[in-house]
Amino acid sequence: MAKYEFIHQHISVGESSLHIVEAGQDHPDSLVFLHGWPEDWTEWQRVMEQARKTYHVVALDLPGVGESHGTGLGGEKTVLADTLHQAIQILGLDTSVIIGHDAGAMVAYAYLRKFTSEIKAAVLLSSVIPGVEPWSKVLANPYIWHFAFHNTPHLPELLVTGKQRPYFDHFFDILTKDHSAIDDAARARYAAAYGSQEALQAGFDWYRAFSKDAQANSKDTANIDTPLLYLRGEFEGGEMDEYAKGFRNVGISSVTTARIPGSGHFTPEENPGAVWAEIARFIGLAVSSTSEAPGE
Repeated sequence: MAKYEFIHQHISVGESSLHIVEAGQDHPDSLVFLHGWPEDWTEWQRVMEQARKTYHVVALDLPGVGESHGTGLGGEKTVLADTLHQAIQILGLDTSVIIGHDAGAMVAYAYLRKFTSEIKAAVLLSSVIPGVEPWSKVLANPYIWHFAFHNTPHLPELLVTGKQRPYFDHFFDILTKDHSAIDDAARARYAAAYGSQEALQAGFDWYRAFSKDAQANSKDTANIDTPLLYLRGEFEGGEMDEYAKGFRNVGISSVTTARIPGSGHFTPEENPGAVWAEIARFIGLAVSSTSEAPGE
């Protein structure tokens, strides 16, 4: 059926042209998927293929990356959330659940804080949120060396331009349980999505904005009862209780957590079936508000 096909379009938002992918347009409730680094919208494709049967699904390439052209907007997550909000208004989405992985989860969190009343729920996967504990512990972890490297002005672009594929492969290999979960075609596609120096800068700017993101996220204590689902891979590490406590301490009152079995950091690709099962169960309960989601 036509509603199950992925439809591609570009929409103008400010100075950017955003690449939008959607399916399941006949369904009333919309799920908006945000990718992380170093990926594009296609990291969500296998999850969306399942979700589109019962939901209207929308994904986009974040500004400056992949087929989205124009400015990368400096990387601040509140600015990217504003851009996403404009895109959602242009698309005419009435009911949205915002779902983000990695850097996309940081944008989803900024969206949750800024546009709380406009969404039914938020889902964050495999990410730490600037300014929200265990943020300080993650920054102090020597294994997270790339946060500081990517934050350095100009140098990452200089060293990575022309070497996107081997550089990205390093992260795909060390952060997945099964390296083949991100196959050669996907790796080539992601290298192409960041193939220009401008696209690389857009991605590295997400890291360069971390201090401003932390300030924005710490500015005021939130008072948010919109349900939040937080997911991490089984082999990703990190204490789930610490993440849940961090969200509750900044005013997110309804927090559910779950581990994705057999997965490392790149959960939407390593185990898309389990990711969708957790999301579907959670948003079904969150949207209906008939009971409390499991896994707390």
